[in-house]
Amino acid sequence: MDSKMVSLLYGIILVTGMNIAGTYAQRECTKRKVDLAFLFDGSESLTADDFKKNKDFIADMMKTLSNAPIQFAAMQFSKTSRTVFTFKDYQAKKALDLLEKEQHMNGLTNTYGAMYNVLHIILNSTTAGAIPDATKVLVIITDGNPSDKDWKNVVKPMDDRHITRYVIGVGNVARETLTALSSHLPNKNTTFPINDYDGLKGVLDSLQKQIYNIEECTKREVDLAFLFDGSESLKADDFKKSKDFIADIMKTLSNTSTQFAAMQFSKTSRTVFTFKDYQAKTALDLLEKEQHMKDLANTYGAMNNVLHSILNSTTAGAIPDATKVLVIITDGNPSDKDWKKVVKTMDDRHITRYVIGVGNVARETLTALSSHLPNKNTTFPINDYDGLKGVLHSLLIQIYNIED
Repeated sequence: MDSKMVSLLYGIILVTGMNIAGTYAQRECTKRKVDLAFLFDGSESLTADDFKKNKDFIADMMKTLSNAPIQFAAMQFSKTSRTVFTFKDYQAKKALDLLEKEQHMNGLTNTYGAMYNVLHIILNSTTAGAIPDATKVLVIITDGNPSDKDWKNVVKPMDDRHITRYVIGVGNVARETLTALSSHLPNKNTTFPINDYDGLKGVLDSLQKQIYNIEECTKREVDLAFLFDGSESLKADDFKKSKDFIADIMKTLSNTSTQFAAMQFSKTSRTVFTFKDYQAKTALDLLEKEQHMKDLANTYGAMNNVLHSILNSTTAGAIPDATKVLVIITDGNPSDKDWKKVVKTMDDRHITRYVIGVGNVARETLTALSSHLPNKNTTFPINDYDGLKGVLHSLLIQIYNIED
């Protein structure tokens, strides 16, 4: 896209009162929504008084944070686990009453099984009232080492989904247990060993401060990766227009809290530049030098590669808790199949996918590759690569408003 076209677009934006840079500056600082679940021990080692103190601690925290953009849910665990109240119960103002009525389960301490259940039944469940793009927090309160093993590898999925885990260990809980169950975050304390359940009073203030800092007004950081088609169906001029489009978006968003990476795909896929390259200000030069691959369009394989090599890679400069966005530009239907279920993995990790389909890309392809978000357009069918000029403004608006 030439400089005249960019200037013209900016003129249209300003004349119509849609100064998107100004809009972004005003909206970039927002209170984060937080889904916080309590997972509390109901094993036989607790006395009736201890169990009550456990519930009182949860109630106190909920009351203190009642005016924050945080919603709560709770699950008790022992040999099995049981939902005490969901986010929907909290929204309906029934949570405190349900918590008060909850009876002590009195069994073993199957902690990992309970973590698996709280992840799938509460934290990741819109049926339970979870907000898909909310920051996820789990507070575990336990007075014993787990009776079970992490057979389902639940800790790794929680790390992958950036679910922050705080663990309160009461009594003789081993230090290794606290370390294994909790998140490992730089400059943050996520474990709270206390002697007995009376110690919960001392933990309350410290834990509340940690949670206040999570929902603090902050700039939403965005990791945005471009995955662009380099198959043999593109002419040299089309390939250049694809790269120019990427460069224009990067330049327009250069003063925001968005960082960029790019990968070209054909029969294989190749990293053009990483987030670290963008941080080092070498991205535009690397993009300009990138050569056309000219082969098939193995789209799903490329999506798997961009997920693991770029979007989920701290080595590539990805920010673990940033909002993840993928912009796919393609002029053909995939030559491969989604054998590795990469679309589901991206949905589970809330990676927003915008797809620009050039030419005769089937509508079903656009639908299959893109995210399905309420009240948001995530597919952009265009006739040819000149149509990228018309997509620019619409896609910029979507990215500016990504924190909504």
